[in-house]
Amino acid sequence: MKKAIQYQHKNIAYQISGGGPPLVLLHGFLESKAIWDDFTETLQKDFTVIAIDLPGHGESEQIAEIHSMQVMAGAVMEVLLSENIDHAIIYLCIKKWVLYLDWLNLILEPMLSQ
Repeated sequence: MKKAIQYQHKNIAYQISGGGPPLVLLHGFLESKAIWDDFTETLQKDFTVIAIDLPGHGESEQIAEIHSMQVMAGAVMEVLLSENIDHAIIYLCIKKWVLYLDWLNLILEPMLSQ
């Protein structure tokens, strides 16, 4: 199901399907949630799959000229909060983003525990 939330007065698009533990799929630079379409059908059998268009990508609106990792993490957090998800497996598409995974968890964990 395609959905959108408001984050910093801009639309952030995402798609949610399936059931089970939440699995958040994040695309890389200059990509969109569409890169996950071929995988979602299989993954949704075991997971609640949430594929997000990060700010300025795909169907999500641009928030600023440059999107910091904090802005990206904040958008992910808002999607999770809107779906009442307090924990999730987060999968990132490109290796460069793996460097930010611990940083992303450090930002999201205190926000989600509120």
